[in-house]
Amino acid sequence: MTRVRAHRRADGTHVKAHNRRTRPRAGSPTAAPRRTSARPSAAPSVPAPAGPTTRVRSYRRADGTHVRGHHRTLPPGTAVVGTGIGGLLIFFLILAALAPGGGENSPGKDVGPSAPAAVAPAGPAPSR
Repeated sequence: MTRVRAHRRADGTHVKAHNRRTRPRAGSPTAAPRRTSARPSAAPSVPAPAGPTTRVRSYRRADGTHVRGHHRTLPPGTAVVGTGIGGLLIFFLILAALAPGGGENSPGKDVGPSAPAAVAPAGPAPSR
């Protein structure tokens, strides 16, 4: 038996998910061959993609065709841009290094509630 997913026909009618009998192939016997092993055979292995990949969500094209979600390999130029959390961390480190007020002699360094109080210079008080 083959499982058929719910889908829409070209004329717009909706077809519910259902099981369908496997059709016999041309030149093969009418009865489906029985499995001899207890476990199903392993799926053919797909070679690993060369290079970085990204996940593409399922979507519907303008002509109504539904495209299932899949992985797509990235071109070499865009692989550096989408580096995830590592790229975000590098961005913030560069931003912090370029931000004003990060140096040793910055004017706003000793401000706030934990800054030491300003001490008046020693000497005679100015007269009025």
